[in-house]
Amino acid sequence: HVSVKSGEPQGEQITFELPSGNRTRSDLVTETPAANLKVRESKNGPSARLSPGQKEMKETTEKGGEVIPRGKKAEKAGLTPGKPTRIEEFEEDRY
Repeated sequence: HVSVKSGEPQGEQITFELPSGNRTRSDLVTETPAANLKVRESKNGPSARLSPGQKEMKETTEKGGEVIPRGKKAEKAGLTPGKPTRIEEFEEDRY
């Protein structure tokens, strides 16, 4: 994948296919200091909740499962659409 400075966005609004076959769109994909992939979801307000797809992405990440990047935004972010990949971290940014 593309090498970027840690924490800087590799891409925004990237679609991933989940193990269930459902899809979710992640707000940001960044790289950790260890060069692993991290998904960040922005939530605004105290009542903002993760969507079902975002919850599945979080659970898949925590279990070490793979997701499949889809579309041109994934490709622009340095991911290979259609090739299963592992997201190492999931983070919620609350505002």
